[in-house]
Amino acid sequence: ARRREKQKRKVRREKRDTRREGSSLSELPSYTACLGLPSPARDPLLYNDILSCLYTSKENLVDPQDSTVGSSETAGSKPCNSTSAEILTAVGKDAAALIQLLSLRELEPGPETSGQSRGSVGLTVSTPDPPTVRLDGHTAMAIQPGSLALRGPSNTSSVSVSWKLLSKTMFSSKNQELKLQFTPNSSTVALGPHPAGLAGQEERLEALVLELRKRTFLPHHNELLREQGLPLPSVKGISFDQARMEPSEDYMLLTVPEE
Repeated sequence: ARRREKQKRKVRREKRDTRREGSSLSELPSYTACLGLPSPARDPLLYNDILSCLYTSKENLVDPQDSTVGSSETAGSKPCNSTSAEILTAVGKDAAALIQLLSLRELEPGPETSGQSRGSVGLTVSTPDPPTVRLDGHTAMAIQPGSLALRGPSNTSSVSVSWKLLSKTMFSSKNQELKLQFTPNSSTVALGPHPAGLAGQEERLEALVLELRKRTFLPHHNELLREQGLPLPSVKGISFDQARMEPSEDYMLLTVPEE
């Protein structure tokens, strides 16, 4: 009887140790700041919390002169087809229109601005914060905050427009990694704070920002999210064979059944 009781205490102690190990991401040393996640043996993991650990921001630079690439062949690459050329031309037009709109507020007419090189002016798209995934009925929606800034000849940004991109999302699991992808055709944009000098131009500004997001930002952003997929097998001590995504109070949860 004493031997059986001793064995039971040993089993309980091993289970407690296993649960403690379940909340550590030992295979992801660069994400140690986010180790306060709940133990999957007791509670599901909040997907948004994990995404905030994995996400790293990047800045996208948009130059209206990029539209010329569609009509030329770069070293080591294939010539663009007519569809690619049309897209690049449209991107250049959208970027040029946005630069002109933002410059109306920033640049005053005069001898100093008349001689300024327009080719040295571009746009910077920044997304320092990760997207947030919510549920809308049976559809997963993501909200991506960001900003658009006018980049001057010296790479300084003085005019900035904040925005939020709302998009339906798709989840895929490949090579045991959970990947989040935005759906461009379902995307809408909402403007945040912007310069008072753009009053009355909000509708045009919103349309231009949305088109530029679809053509330039989303392809790069989806590629970034693919690179930052959730590496399911890398969480120590947890079996993901039966893992599943499920809704709970409008949040995306990653549920791992306790063995």
